[in-house]
Amino acid sequence: MPVETLEDRFPILVEQYSFRPDSCGAGKYRGGLGLIRQYRLLALAATMQIRADRHSHLPYGLAGGEPAAPSMNLLNPDTAPEPLPSKTTREVGADTVLRHEQAGGGGYGDPLERDPTLVLEDLADGKIGLDFARDRFGVMLDKTGRAVDRAATALLRLQLQSERQGAA
Repeated sequence: MPVETLEDRFPILVEQYSFRPDSCGAGKYRGGLGLIRQYRLLALAATMQIRADRHSHLPYGLAGGEPAAPSMNLLNPDTAPEPLPSKTTREVGADTVLRHEQAGGGGYGDPLERDPTLVLEDLADGKIGLDFARDRFGVMLDKTGRAVDRAATALLRLQLQSERQGAA
């Protein structure tokens, strides 16, 4: 439901509606990003009901792709964070904040085969962070931070492949 419709029909304020960085499953074709929605209750009281999926069971990857991040629910995330289960019903009061972080989509194919230029684009778009690019895709940037260091990337990918084979 669009934010404007939610705010018009219900006594809530949507404080955040955005992509969730690093929520995708790594793969040659990375999974989609989950969304973040954060709601503030404007009424004096309400019954809150959550029915979310992929909280305990990660969205799986295929053909060597990695699973995505699970969904999460937090009550009052900026003041007194309280993790909530994926299925719950409870009474809440005025100014209660609920943050729902959707699960991402699983990746497809070996993450070390993803084109480093596409990883760089994901970084530039804020879809993933530097640690995710390095640890999951084996991509290193040059000193400027705006281009792929091809030699360092090739070396890191060889190292990560070797570690995988040693763990298997």
